[in-house]
Amino acid sequence: MGNVLARWIEADRTAVIDREPGANLTCSSRCSTPIPICVTTAIVALMVLEHQVGTLNRITEAQQYFRNSLRLSAAIYPELSTPTIEAEFHSSSLSVAQSYAEKVLQYLPTLL
Repeated sequence: MGNVLARWIEADRTAVIDREPGANLTCSSRCSTPIPICVTTAIVALMVLEHQVGTLNRITEAQQYFRNSLRLSAAIYPELSTPTIEAEFHSSSLSVAQSYAEKVLQYLPTLL
């Protein structure tokens, strides 16, 4: 499937993949890529790498936004001590954490 392009059908708002025409291509000239896609190219490995990088990007984004929300909470409410458990987090920081946790989980594939 790594050599097949999907065709979008606007009326149905779905993508259709015809796997047969590109099922066993040894070298693809359908689109330009920064690296040649040939027999020795591990398409699955490249797709896994792309997914890993996407996951790490979302985790890093979540971490940065959560840290920023903690800094803002400390600046707005200086009388509060540094939270150590979930119950001590200010509601805005907790909502940021929950929001970005949902983003990360939505990106991860369903394993069941």
